[in-house]
Amino acid sequence: MKLHYFADAPNFGDALNPWLWPQLLGPRLDEDASRLFLGIGTILKASMPSAQEYHVLGSGTGYGELPVPDARWRVYAVRGPLTAAALGLPPELAATDGAALLRTVPLPDPLPGPAIGFMPHFRGLRQIPWRRLCDQLDLRYLAPLASVPDTLAAIRGCTCVIAEAMHGAIVADACRVPWVPVVTGNHVLAFKWRDWMESLELQYPSRRIASFSRATSHRAGDAPATAFARRSLNALSIAARLLPLAHNLRSLRSQLQRRQLQPCLSRESVLQDRTDHLRRQLDNFHRDFDASR
Repeated sequence: MKLHYFADAPNFGDALNPWLWPQLLGPRLDEDASRLFLGIGTILKASMPSAQEYHVLGSGTGYGELPVPDARWRVYAVRGPLTAAALGLPPELAATDGAALLRTVPLPDPLPGPAIGFMPHFRGLRQIPWRRLCDQLDLRYLAPLASVPDTLAAIRGCTCVIAEAMHGAIVADACRVPWVPVVTGNHVLAFKWRDWMESLELQYPSRRIASFSRATSHRAGDAPATAFARRSLNALSIAARLLPLAHNLRSLRSQLQRRQLQPCLSRESVLQDRTDHLRRQLDNFHRDFDASR
């Protein structure tokens, strides 16, 4: 059975898959692509690779055309109620994101550093000098492309995480670190945030701290001079927004330090219930898969 996840653009959320699931599935994982295991990520879509069996535990939908579950599918749990409704699945299959199972494995020790961390969405990394900005604002930069153990240790060392990357918030919540969701552009998909947060009986209170949509879009067939002009205009547009972004992040950090802003954190009883649900479904998967071998 092969582990299937989004690997085209490495980032923290998707990189959790090859770190976590081998610990939980052991020798059941191999390179047999006729059976796919789908765990963490917004990966339930019609364009998935063809397989004889799909085993789903904690995945979500939100990008692309919806798949149509049929006899090949073994759905043990999905990320939240919006995914369950979109796929026509029973509501009881809406557990929570599979990354909650981090609570069942050993984690790296907390790493010392600035108390408040910030994790951007990986799609904004080329536009904004996040590390330099975080250093200037005394924020711990949680790099979405860093190794999973290093990032887990860094998150565990925070007292609060400001997260544009959803799995920065999911992992913070699993580690019992409060978090604040923010948005800087249209690359943040509200549907998947709501899907996950509603699974934990939370509402999605996103805060827009900047708007980094491009001033002009690339067009196929542009002459080299025109393409250069478009890139230059976009670069200038982004640079003009850096000062307001820094101001908003500084203000947010100050509000958190002064306890003028209440960050998010799911109730322990709710998170433990959802984690137990995933754990039971994982045990069911082990039983079913082993019986079929």
